[in-house]
Amino acid sequence: MPNDAAGGNDRTRGVLIGSLRGLGLLNARLSIQDESADSNGAVVDQTNPYAEWKSWVTRERDNRIAWASFEYDCSLCTLTNRRGAVDLSELPARLPCSESLWEAPSAHAWAALKFRCPPKAQGAKLSSVLKAAMAGKPVDEHVSMWGRRLCGQVIGRLLWDLKQLEALSTTDYFDLPSLFKAHQHSKTALLRGLDSLLESMEQPCSTSDLVSYKYDSSSFPRHDKNYNTKVAVTNRKPSISSLLCHYSHMYAADDIMDIILYMVRKIVSHGPEKDKSVAVARRRLSAAMKADKKRTRRLLWHSGQIIAVANEFLVSAPCEIMRLFMAYIFAVAYVKYSPSSLRSRDGVHLRLDIHSRDMEHKKAATQWIQTGGPVQIGSADDIFTEGSTALITRDAQSIFQRLGSWGLADKFAKILQSFENHNA
Repeated sequence: MPNDAAGGNDRTRGVLIGSLRGLGLLNARLSIQDESADSNGAVVDQTNPYAEWKSWVTRERDNRIAWASFEYDCSLCTLTNRRGAVDLSELPARLPCSESLWEAPSAHAWAALKFRCPPKAQGAKLSSVLKAAMAGKPVDEHVSMWGRRLCGQVIGRLLWDLKQLEALSTTDYFDLPSLFKAHQHSKTALLRGLDSLLESMEQPCSTSDLVSYKYDSSSFPRHDKNYNTKVAVTNRKPSISSLLCHYSHMYAADDIMDIILYMVRKIVSHGPEKDKSVAVARRRLSAAMKADKKRTRRLLWHSGQIIAVANEFLVSAPCEIMRLFMAYIFAVAYVKYSPSSLRSRDGVHLRLDIHSRDMEHKKAATQWIQTGGPVQIGSADDIFTEGSTALITRDAQSIFQRLGSWGLADKFAKILQSFENHNA
């Protein structure tokens, strides 16, 4: 992200978060106040439901403002790779209520809904949902889709914190390997929680659950550069949560993504001229890929799933464009720099840039991660044939062109092209 844009957003975020703290909407004691002020009971004073409804609306509005500001903060964290301004201890204890309750048109409608709604529909406890997800248990059906996505954002923030601890534990910083080992179980549990949350979001049940929009490809040729993008509500899994989940798996992958990004920055800053540090990084990357082939293939699968989401749901937001860019950068790096042991053409043939929805495709993906085999990504029928990186890059540029209203997309397209052209 350009430094001037990042600085402007940081200043705006600072004003926003500071104002919300001043209003008491972001406060470490907010959860205690919520618990005492509203037990989420079903009993409503039938003699004056309007007054109780208005009081509840005010509390729920404040709760939603706090959560919306946190999600905005998370998007800037992804774009800038900087610590968030909102501390996790400041978040409300309860998630937003169900949309049906929030959108009740009158006090009497609200009272009737509240009487029939289970407590979790009135705002599930954040801690309870996180515990269930990290234990691999099903998320309660009454937790709203937005609430589940917010839980994913919380887990993403926790993974960011663990990533910082892992970096500081290396010999480049504090040389504390015990610090790295101590958090591996926590990282595994957090990633499992993300997967569980994503699985629970595959069947949205109302239009308010749908946070994804899909371009209407039936009205124009797929490769026509002059078409106007259209959007239509689709009843697929929310793409933002899917992107968050798969990106978190890639981000949490020890130092592999760090090495790739180091190479990208060096290549972009030095242009076509040779840089010895890039060659050193390339060898280190190949060694890291070879050290755990299953993990490396799993990362490629996650990058393919991000591309699949982008192909089906055109999410035109800077944060999501960033995640798509990271997926394509990893795919190109995998093709260019993976060792021969990861280039087997024996075994399961798998196309990575389509959703692993049905059981057969999920089984094939699991088997491919275990044993390897030929792989297709977009126009590249076999990613290890000559010219496949150019095809993958061309596909990426085609998607980025659809996001032309964002200068960020053009910038990422040029960076990807430079990376693809470079010979370390």
